[in-house]
Amino acid sequence: MGVGSNNVKNVINNEWDLVYVLPNLRMEEPFESNFISITPYDDERLQKIILQNDWANKLLTGFRTETAEQIEPCTLLLRKDAPESIKSVESVVSFRNILAISSLFHSCCRALKSPNLFEPSYSDHFDFYPYILAKEGGFHSFTPAKRDLWLRPEKFFGQIYSHIPNFDSIKAKPDKMIADRMLRQWKTRFISPRKDTWKTRMLFRSLEVAYLALGNPFRHYSLYEHGTYLSLWVSAFEILSHKKRDMDVHFSNVIDLLGKYKWVRNKWNKLNAKRYKIHRKKNKPRGNLVQKLYKELYKSRCDFLHGNPVKSSRLYPFRNEKLPHLINLAPIIFWVAISVYLNSMEKTKSRISNKSEILKSTSELDYEEALLLTKGIKLEDIYSGKRKK
Repeated sequence: MGVGSNNVKNVINNEWDLVYVLPNLRMEEPFESNFISITPYDDERLQKIILQNDWANKLLTGFRTETAEQIEPCTLLLRKDAPESIKSVESVVSFRNILAISSLFHSCCRALKSPNLFEPSYSDHFDFYPYILAKEGGFHSFTPAKRDLWLRPEKFFGQIYSHIPNFDSIKAKPDKMIADRMLRQWKTRFISPRKDTWKTRMLFRSLEVAYLALGNPFRHYSLYEHGTYLSLWVSAFEILSHKKRDMDVHFSNVIDLLGKYKWVRNKWNKLNAKRYKIHRKKNKPRGNLVQKLYKELYKSRCDFLHGNPVKSSRLYPFRNEKLPHLINLAPIIFWVAISVYLNSMEKTKSRISNKSEILKSTSELDYEEALLLTKGIKLEDIYSGKRKK
């Protein structure tokens, strides 16, 4: 079963409602928590809905690729007895965002190491289809641009995105450790104690902006479109860094947040060392590599949004086009910010506290390696002893 599945009574007799269809997503197992589940097509609960509801059957079997091959979409299901707080749009979208962002954290690291990636690389894979089942029968569209009722199921052919790969082999694999931690906060906000706390509000507001920032910049693939996505990333960081009593968020707030993460097993202190000038003033302390990369992201965003002259090199750290793209590095830096923010919510000193936990966190090695690539360092060289200090 998927992340958090131990909290769900996964019995076929339970009653579930089909809420959303995610036709561009493939998964091997459900991602679920109390009263809610994002399921692959072969899930027993979904198959029961297909057998019992003709409209659901028509909707879910109507998706095709550009070459007319049938698509078996994933879906978002809600238990019929779910509390109203779970059924809210904010709750459902926040739950979807946890799956999307924890999965994209996972895949972004791997994408920097190898072009052969069999995981989603963009949040577009996790988008909800704009048609849902109508209570009175048929399909109802719910976009701001289009609201209608479809009553001719024999004419329905669902459309998938053509700007992202849609192969059965590309399946979402969430970073389980970070997903579990975000799910605990989701339960706190929407199940118990169901309070609109500042901490949980900022967390899920930031995740929603990050979801947009993780979209595929394909509309015209211009230099300035990429710069716009960088601006969304900066906003996602600033939301997490916003202190409750302050009216404004400053660059230093984000830098301070990122500086609180301690890399437990980073050999030779490549990621913890304060070697980089971050602030303009001479008396300000230096920062580590993650903080320096955020500064590069921030400066790039300012150049684009303020109308400064820009070249393609502005989309790369240190203006070096041989290094990974800032848009590809931003999710890795954001993983650091989220980890620190969750630490503050859980009142723990460190996300990883002992050697057994370090061994379980295979994902941290991926983030470590992705960041070190910006300095031309390969992780295997460090741990094999090939690279000298």
